[in-house]
Amino acid sequence: MSNLNGTPQTFAGVVTAAPQSVHLSIKEQVEAALQGVKEGRTMAILNVKTGSGLNLAVAHKFNDQWEVITYVGKSGWQKPIEGGVSVAFSR
Repeated sequence: MSNLNGTPQTFAGVVTAAPQSVHLSIKEQVEAALQGVKEGRTMAILNVKTGSGLNLAVAHKFNDQWEVITYVGKSGWQKPIEGGVSVAFSR
């Protein structure tokens, strides 16, 4: 299932969050972390540590600009970030 009005919905055991429901401080730190991805990489998985636990952001690079495709995780997206963001994988 997809997101309905910013409410996370499950799909095959995976929970995603609509970009509009993600707190601005999380988006800002994800963007900052993406700036550190090595040149030539076009995909990245980021660890996002919220007050509710560890979540993920999946990003792709289009026309030299990073775009988060999906935010994966159960909760904590609506509050300011607490634990930071790090790049877990890129290719």
